[in-house]
Parts: sequence; C-alpha cells; structure tokens
Amino acid sequence: MKKFKTFIVVALLFFVISPVISFAGSPNKQATHGGKEVKTSSLNVKSEKVVASKETKDSEADVIPAELNVVDSSLSIGDKWDAKNNFVSVVMSNGANYSWDDAAKELFVTGEVNTKKAGVYEITYSFRDLTKVAKVTVVADVVANDFVIKDSTISVGSKWAAKNNFEHVLMSDGSKMSWEDVSKETIVTGEVNTKKVGTYKVTYSYRSFEKVATITVAEDVIPKDMIINNSTIVVGSKWEAKNNFDSVIMSDGTKYSWEDVSKEMIVTGEVNTNKVGVYEVTYDYRSFSKVAKVTVEDVKAKEIVTKDSTISVGSKWSATDNFVHILLNNNNKLSWTDVEKEIVVTGEVDTNKAGVYKVTYDCRGLTKVATITVKDSGKPTQTQSNINKPTVNKPVKPLPQTGESTNPFIYIAGILLIMGTFLAISFKLKKENY
Repeated sequence: MKKFKTFIVVALLFFVISPVISFAGSPNKQATHGGKEVKTSSLNVKSEKVVASKETKDSEADVIPAELNVVDSSLSIGDKWDAKNNFVSVVMSNGANYSWDDAAKELFVTGEVNTKKAGVYEITYSFRDLTKVAKVTVVADVVANDFVIKDSTISVGSKWAAKNNFEHVLMSDGSKMSWEDVSKETIVTGEVNTKKVGTYKVTYSYRSFEKVATITVAEDVIPKDMIINNSTIVVGSKWEAKNNFDSVIMSDGTKYSWEDVSKEMIVTGEVNTNKVGVYEVTYDYRSFSKVAKVTVEDVKAKEIVTKDSTISVGSKWSATDNFVHILLNNNNKLSWTDVEKEIVVTGEVDTNKAGVYKVTYDCRGLTKVATITVKDSGKPTQTQSNINKPTVNKPVKPLPQTGESTNPFIYIAGILLIMGTFLAISFKLKKENY
C-alpha cells in the first residue's frame, strides 16, 4: 500500500513538470498548461535584448559632428609644437565632446609650423565634413634692451633696499619688467651703511647688463623753505590747492613738488570761485606755514590789441584795419563786432596826404594807440595832377623878314656849292705839283 501511494505522488509530479521541461527544450514553441498557452519569462528577456540592440544601432547612425573647435596660439623660436596643441574638441550632435584621442583616427591635419623661423603659420584641421584653420605665430625671442637704475639721496638712519634704486628692465618688445620680474636673475654687489654719512656705489648685474647706482647718505634732510604764490582767477574758474603751491626747498637743496609733499601738507581755507572776493588759503608743512591769497574777480577786459600799418596815398582806411581784438582776463577774445558799439576811436587819417597818423582806441577802461603811415607811392592822384601840372607856353612861329627864305633847299645847295669849290681847288693844286 505504501509503494502504491509513492507511485501516485511521483506520477502526479511528472504530470505537472513535464510540460515545463518540454517548453524549455523548444523556446520558439508555446507551452500549455491545463489547455492554456503559457509564455515564460526567459523568452520575454531575450526579446527585450534584441529590441534594445536595434535601437542603439539606429541612434549611433544619427550622431554626426556638429562643431570642430581649434584655437590660435603663439610660441617663441625654438619651442616645440604639436598639432594637438591647437585642437580643442569635436562637438557631436548628441552633445558629446570628442577629445584629440577620440577624434585622432578620423582627423586630418595639413600645414607646417617652422619653429626656427618667426612668422604666422596656418594649420587646417578636417574631421569628416567639418574644417577649421588655426593660426600659429612664431615670434622672435624677447630680450632685454636696457637695464635702468637711478641714483638717490637718503637720510642717516633711513632704510634702504636694492630695489629702491631699480627702475625697470626695458625689453625688445617694448614691455618693462619690474623688480619682482628680474630680482632672481639680478646680482647686486656693494653695501650702503645708512648709519654713516657718505657716498656708496651699488652694482646691478642682469644678464649682459651691468649698471652702478650712487646712494648718498646725508644728514637729516629737513625743509628749509616753502614757496607759494598769490593768484587771480575769474568767476567760474576751477581752483585747486596745488595751483598756488610752488615747491618746498629741502636742506640739501632739492625741491619737493606737490606730489612729494601732498600727503604731509595740510591746507586750510576755502575759495568760492562763484563769488567775487579775496580768499586766504593756509599751507602747513612740518614746521612751515604760509598763506596764499586767491582773488576771484569778474570777467573784464585785460588788453586792447592793435597793430601799426603802412598804406599808400589814395588808399582806403577804416578803424577796423588796425584793431586786432580785446583780450579778457579769462583769456577769451572779443572781436570788433563784439565791441563796435562801445569802442571809441579818436584821430584821423588823411589818405590823400603822406604822413604819420596816430589813432586811439578806448574801450572798457583800456586805451591803445595805433600808428598809420601814409606813404607817397610816387604816382600823384588826379587832384594833385591838376594842381601841380606846369603851364606849357607854345612857341610862336616868326614871320619871314625881307631877303629871307624859308625854303630849306637853298641851304642845302649852298653847302654843296662850297664843298664842290673846295674839291676843285684841291685837285688843281695837286696837278700843278706834278
């Protein structure tokens, strides 16, 4: 009985499992269970893989290069250069960036760069249907043209450093290098004892350059005098404290400018340039104190400018001929048209009579005299020719007297008769002598 039950259980298990085993052996066939079709999960997985593989191939076929990026560059003679130096990337249509390594197999580069010769070289990069050109500039070596230093004077006890007397290094491309740029290559020899008065020499050596700076350590340099000036300006002008400052003279004879002393200078007082008046401004520098007066005045005439002239008798003359302009205290100029209604001109010029004439111009409290010389040109005017023309007396033809003849042939015949007689006598005497 026990064996029978075991047989039944095994039979039932075989009945259930056999369809599954049968289906697994033939994946393209559908299994049935209880008269119904059954799809297994393994079939579904395989189908999904096939679909996914097809979509990937279609997607890769649609990706094309969208942009090729290169960059220009500069290098010095003798530097190394490689085509990838100017390549940036290839941007694909799906947004991916291809590096040099990604694109190198399909990238074509044409052109050469001669790194031993200065010039501009063009390199062409081609990737599929995209092309770009990069410019590579090979420049000559930049060398030092000059090493500039300066002398200086300092006070006993002051601090000193080598960079204090350094100005700059001028390069062949026109640029200037600072102390920070060249300090590692610059050799400085010589010492400055800031505790002892004296003159010290310091040598700066930079590449092929060698320069010597003189540092003078002097007794304490103190202000000896401060010079300021009074001034007059016009209403509306601009004014600054430095306008009335001249200099501070130090005990060693040097002169300090406004830029040298402005940080220590104390200026008190104000100047209202919009109001006429006299303003006092005080300048205090260390132990010195000076006061400058700044006068603000209205705009007014400063000078009448005229010119002398020489004209010929009979010429035309006008007062405007010798007037140039009126100069105002704000340096503006007024023309004749600007002042013709207020200017007064006195004096006359007789252009029909040679001579020297004075004409006075008066305007806005100012007076100026111009000299006009009327010169005889040698050609008298019509009026003078009528006055100075001499009287001409016409000779009266005399009446012939008795025995006189007015026929000129009589005189000619007489002369010929005399000459003939003379020749005849001469010929006769000559013949008798033979």
